Amino acid sequence: MAKEYGASVEAELGSMGRRESGSGKGDSSLDDTKIYTDPAQAKAFVEETEIDALACSFGTTHGIYLSEPKLDFEIVKRVREQTQNIPVVMHGGSGIRREDYRKAICAGVRKINYFTYMDQSGGVAVSELLKKMAPEEKISFSTLSMKARDAMKYDIKEVMKVFAMTDQHR
Repeated sequence: MAKEYGASVEAELGSMGRRESGSGKGDSSLDDTKIYTDPAQAKAFVEETEIDALACSFGTTHGIYLSEPKLDFEIVKRVREQTQNIPVVMHGGSGIRREDYRKAICAGVRKINYFTYMDQSGGVAVSELLKKMAPEEKISFSTLSMKARDAMKYDIKEVMKVFAMTDQHR
């Protein structure tokens, strides 16, 4: 149906763990092995559903990492090989090391969902502004939202530099 209307479909296969808050059922931080996407299952799923992009589990998790992620870039490579190079999506991109973002991109990740750290940067900026304000100062929503927006915008610009690929990573 999506194709009839010109819409693309992204699906998720595997376990990306918690919600953005770092809590929730299915907390994959309790299981050191995590639940990685099976490339053969991904192949069958992509063929059956005809999706346009696949978020697969290769060790990332939604929200804040409670422990060091155990990333398996071979999963990404094998999923791409099995699915005729479907674009792979990284869910849970906040908190990944710079070099791991690059490894993920080199392995075949084509979309990175990044929210939690950007969101937190806005919250920190607002918190710092409020601490600096005198008790008698009026607080306006527009001042707070602009401060948060500017911090979030800066955070995104910086992480986009990390995501940018150089010739050595292609």
